[in-house]
Amino acid sequence: MKEATFAERATARIHLRAASALGRNARTHGKPFVQNRGELRVGDDFRLVSVPVQSHLVVARGARLVIGKDVAIGSGAAISCAHEITIGDGVRIGRAVVVMDSDFHDAEAMASPGASAAIVIGAGARIGDEVVILKGARIGEGARIADASVVSGPIPAGAFASGVPARVRRESAARTSASLSFEGRSPSSSADPRRAPLRSVSLDVEARIHAIVADTFELDRAPDPSDGPATIARWDSLGALRLLLALEEELGVRLAENALTNVANVGELAAVVTAALDV
Repeated sequence: MKEATFAERATARIHLRAASALGRNARTHGKPFVQNRGELRVGDDFRLVSVPVQSHLVVARGARLVIGKDVAIGSGAAISCAHEITIGDGVRIGRAVVVMDSDFHDAEAMASPGASAAIVIGAGARIGDEVVILKGARIGEGARIADASVVSGPIPAGAFASGVPARVRRESAARTSASLSFEGRSPSSSADPRRAPLRSVSLDVEARIHAIVADTFELDRAPDPSDGPATIARWDSLGALRLLLALEEELGVRLAENALTNVANVGELAAVVTAALDV
């Protein structure tokens, strides 16, 4: 991750000063609401967005919230910890996500505290926008939760889950793509001759790019090289930006902001990314 500037580090330390322990290189965008009456531990390379909607981290007396390294949380998120919440390394949490490990109060006695149970979000998990994660949830490493889902139980590692309540729909795109062979695929003979040939892309890199596309746009299968903005519903201008950021993060590549502007399909995307990797 890019090193935070002195100003960014200073601002983050002010905004997160209630933390019991704060790792290096933290960033905050906007001013979050942070209240810690228990234990709040935050790992290196933490990112917390509070614009345009403020995010909240609240830890009750005697409770423990542990956030691993390289965790990013989107705007409008609310994490309420009354017992214990653990967020693993590399987790991505979307906008307006709610994580709460208690019921706050008893359903029949409003003045009595509600039940609580620890929440664990495994390393590398991806939590979509407007997801609600309830007490006792266990989200496995590398699992992906679709937007607007409600998680109240266990989600296996590497699974894709969606719905209310969230149910496992399939293995993750990354696992599915890794098991696929793209050998024998080549550009259509009618393809524009100016396009870079797919055979110039290594199978390993191509498979990873296919997995990132499937993950970004929540596809239920690995995309074909011919799939693109015309056939993938969420691949609009905003989707292209999300895809660009995902490619940079997962592959460690640096792409120009307009790199995907003229990309017509996944095959061309693979050629563009490979060219950038070779620079």
